[in-house]
Amino acid sequence: MGKASAIKATSALASKLVKNADSTYSVPTTLSREEVTLFDVLVSRWVAKAAFDGERLCDDYWETLKSNGLIRKSEMEAAVALNAVVQLFAIANIHGCAITMTDGTSIELRATPKASPLGVSAAIPMQLNGGQSIFLATDIFVTKLDCRENCDPALIAQETWDGALELGSDRKLRSLS
Repeated sequence: MGKASAIKATSALASKLVKNADSTYSVPTTLSREEVTLFDVLVSRWVAKAAFDGERLCDDYWETLKSNGLIRKSEMEAAVALNAVVQLFAIANIHGCAITMTDGTSIELRATPKASPLGVSAAIPMQLNGGQSIFLATDIFVTKLDCRENCDPALIAQETWDGALELGSDRKLRSLS
């Protein structure tokens, strides 16, 4: 497909997406096989920006504590040394949570196994023509934390992280036993 044809086909496909009341878009079930293929190619190469990152989480966390008188300005420097712990705690607590959309669709949030840097992603289900389902995976929370340095070796060895996670006393993520 040439550049002009690809632009035309993409524009036509975009015009067929259905805008929902909450300003999100749905994929209609009336797409042709060619349009489904084009959509799959487009979304498999789509890069979305994470909702928030580790630095922002920690900045907001410490500022909230400070503005509510729960930590003094003089304690901030020592507190910032705990940024990795705060981020790992967030990952452990977000992992396995579900978001229920207004249409009843459930999206599970999962820590990204063996990924470096560590983060949390969501697999968003999308119904295509003929009831076929695909998942659009996107990062929700990203950090700069290395998996090998911040996860228990037994957790790293697991193929998938299906169970609950916890932050161990060694300041590493591990499976909740």
